[in-house]
Amino acid sequence: MLIQELLLKILDDLLKDDFKTFKWYLTHNLLENCNPIPRAHLEDASRIETVDKLLRSYSEETAVKITNEALRRMNMTKASEELMSAYAPERSALSSSSAGAPRPMMTAEGGGTIIAPTISVAGNACNITISK
Repeated sequence: MLIQELLLKILDDLLKDDFKTFKWYLTHNLLENCNPIPRAHLEDASRIETVDKLLRSYSEETAVKITNEALRRMNMTKASEELMSAYAPERSALSSSSAGAPRPMMTAEGGGTIIAPTISVAGNACNITISK
């Protein structure tokens, strides 16, 4: 299950007032070094839009941690445990699939220098050719 589907499943189980409270928590500092989402960005946001905003604002791992922290503070232990137990296998599947990926090969001819970013596409290897 994709992370966005997992987060949406958790938010779909929240009642209207609980979802409103969840969005309120997202506008506050839940985790150290994570800026809150501005209130105006969540005011009329649906559950799908809230998941999208979480994943645009934070990494997948941080979005899960923030969601978990908000649920814990709301005393929604069951939802919090469901999220983390579903996320653990997802996380290990992602890390194990990327562990066996071949290392990229880079060559520079004529004394050139390569300065390249690391690119990851859902754990799949890809070839990139840059020509002058």
